[in-house]
Amino acid sequence: MAMTNIKLDKNHFDGYFDLSIYAFNKTVSAERKSFFKKLYDHSSDWGSVESGQVVSGVINTPFMTNFHGASFKMGGIGYVASYPEFAGQGSIGQLMNLALDEMYQDGTTLSYLAPFSYPFYRKFGYEATFDQTVYRMNAKDLPRLKVKAIGHVERHPYSEVKNDLNEIYKKNQLSQQGGIERAEWWLTYSAEKHPNWETAVYYNEANELEGYLVYQREANEFKIVEWVYQTSESWLQLQNFVIKHQSAYEWFSYESPIGQPLPDLLANPQVDVKIKPYMMARIVNVADFLTRYPYQHDFDAIVIQVKDTNIADNEGQWQVNHINGQTTVEKITDKEPTLVTDIQNLTRSMMGYRTMKQLKQYGFLSGDVTAFDRALIKDQPILSDYF
Repeated sequence: MAMTNIKLDKNHFDGYFDLSIYAFNKTVSAERKSFFKKLYDHSSDWGSVESGQVVSGVINTPFMTNFHGASFKMGGIGYVASYPEFAGQGSIGQLMNLALDEMYQDGTTLSYLAPFSYPFYRKFGYEATFDQTVYRMNAKDLPRLKVKAIGHVERHPYSEVKNDLNEIYKKNQLSQQGGIERAEWWLTYSAEKHPNWETAVYYNEANELEGYLVYQREANEFKIVEWVYQTSESWLQLQNFVIKHQSAYEWFSYESPIGQPLPDLLANPQVDVKIKPYMMARIVNVADFLTRYPYQHDFDAIVIQVKDTNIADNEGQWQVNHINGQTTVEKITDKEPTLVTDIQNLTRSMMGYRTMKQLKQYGFLSGDVTAFDRALIKDQPILSDYF
């Protein structure tokens, strides 16, 4: 029987769950099936089916992102998988294109994913856009702090305080430079997926929540999952909380979503620090992103020629101007382009990962980038979540 690509429904859930268990080498449990179903039910699920069996699949989960005050619909691609006997037959590529077409049709502007292969996903217009800074240090190298107890820290399971923490997350840069807006179902999903997550919550002298740590404890390592602080005092008190575990763990680590190393802020900056590529992104709807983008400076009309081999409506020449805070975008055919780029490099420049000047210098785009580059965000994008 021939393999067909279809939009999956509730009747295919067990088949996709079985595929995910095999493809990602996980152990079957009621808990795993429960949180996976929550993701499946909140997502648009695509699969290749042969003889009633789901043999390949792609999950597209709708999120909202906050990009420097502008809210965009984003499709998070995850659980991309095939059984080994069906791998290499082109089904994943076909499913990716179906998912991209669906995203474009339903008004999605951006898409993120965690790549198993950067070259593979570049074929679909994605490019490296998010980094992590990984800190790892031995317990003996932790600083000795003498911090006066101002306010207090409370420990709670993540599941009990996730909604309160989300209110602080919304006010932090982790959620404002391309990060996702965490819906209630996503918070519950994260708590179910990570039952070993614990939190340290800092309250100031007025008993107001000012910062938190999400962490997990392993045999000889204390792993910080997320660290959010609103004030210098919340930073110090939470740092002191971590250091108090010095005698119990040999190693302390933190994979920060801020792709800029800051070892100089530590008492001992001689720690193991490395930058690790994290997720890729792509613009799904060029017209919408150009129109609602939070430009930093005005500019007169420029013509951007965009190459996008996966979404035909994005390809072509876009005339853009931004005067007195008002943006006008028009697709045209009769002018010479000011600058020429593909969708990957338009994405990473507009999201602040690389400047257009840098990309032109290394030969990734061409033309006069000066005016448009000046108007773009220069802060690197930040993504703390994983899907």
